[in-house]
Amino acid sequence: MGARKKRSYITCVVKFFCAVFIFLVFSILGLFIADRIYINVSNARNDITRMEYRTDIEPLQRRFPHFDNSHETFWKTGICSKGFFPPARTDIWLKGFVILSPTDFYALEQEANWIRTEKIFEEGMYPSVTGFDRFDWHSSWEMSSIIRRESRYRGFSYRGSFYLDKINRVLYFFIFS
Repeated sequence: MGARKKRSYITCVVKFFCAVFIFLVFSILGLFIADRIYINVSNARNDITRMEYRTDIEPLQRRFPHFDNSHETFWKTGICSKGFFPPARTDIWLKGFVILSPTDFYALEQEANWIRTEKIFEEGMYPSVTGFDRFDWHSSWEMSSIIRRESRYRGFSYRGSFYLDKINRVLYFFIFS
């Protein structure tokens, strides 16, 4: 009887470990397949060359106090991460152009030290969407930190870069959270 119980016990243990192994294999396989599907969907949603520009200003005004008086925008948004699971609600990027009101432009120009820079835009982000064809881009690390700090007061937390066109009062932004 003792040998039979021992064999029965070993058989149960082996069956248990086989079941666990099979479960793990299918779980990992399922995660891998889900990850591939998610990345493909994510890449399709993040193909900036296929995206239409958004022109609504309200989402930007909620996030950035410096856009309160501006009325014309051209921007795009997408998600940042490509992991096993969909990202949190705030894992996003925003890129776009804001044509600033004279008041907003003057305030931004005076608030930070702007340095002339050559700005090369990625495929899919075209400053000509603003209706202008000549630009004089300037960047400011000060302004990036000011806008980042002020966006926190509104419940957001962004990092990124801001470029100011001093000819046409256009602000280009690339931010992510």
